[in-house]
Amino acid sequence: MKNNIVSRNLIIVVCFAVATAAAIIAGGLAVEQQEIIALQNSVIGTMANLSSPTGNGIGNAASGPAASSSTSVSHAPSGIKTRVPVAPRAPFVIAILTPTAGNTWQIGKLNSISWSRAANITGEIDLLDAGTQEFIGVITSNTGPQQTSYGWDTRQIYLERYGALKKDIVPGTYFIQLKFDGNNLPNIVSGAVKITL
Repeated sequence: MKNNIVSRNLIIVVCFAVATAAAIIAGGLAVEQQEIIALQNSVIGTMANLSSPTGNGIGNAASGPAASSSTSVSHAPSGIKTRVPVAPRAPFVIAILTPTAGNTWQIGKLNSISWSRAANITGEIDLLDAGTQEFIGVITSNTGPQQTSYGWDTRQIYLERYGALKKDIVPGTYFIQLKFDGNNLPNIVSGAVKITL
C-alpha cells in the first residue's frame, strides 16, 4: 500500500515539476527567480521525502530537507541542473542620422545617408514619396553588414533592387528608407528631405 502511495505521489510531483518547467520556458508564467528556486526546492524536498526510508510516503514536503524558505538549491541531487529564464534582450535599434527632416539636397551634389549602427546584415536604401509614402526607386541595392553610411549624388535611382534600369530624380520631397535583409529589423525611414535642381 505504501509503495502505491509513494508511486502515485511521485508521479504527481514529477508531472507538476515538468508542467511548471514547460510553462516557465514557454514564458507562460511571470515569476521571479526566488519563486522558481523555492518551487524547485519544494519539488526536490518532496521527492527526497518520498524516496527516503524514513519518509511517510504521502508527499509531505514539510518534513523533507528542502522545506525551508531559503533560495538555496544545495539539496538538489547531483546531475540535476537548475535553470532560470533569462529576460529577453532589448530590441536592436538603428536610427537614420542623415538626412534629417527639413534638409534640402541639390541634384548632382554628393549627399550622405548615414545611420547609427551596423545592422550585421545586408540591405538596401530606397526613395519614397513624402506625400504618399509610395516607393519611387532604389538608391543602392546593397549595403554591407558593417556599413553605416552611403554617399548619393542624387541624380538617379534604380527602378527595382537588382534591375539595371534607372530613372532621373524629379525635384520634390522624399523620405529615405533603409530596408534590411534579416535580423528582424524593421524598415527605417528618415524625415522628409527636399530635393531641388
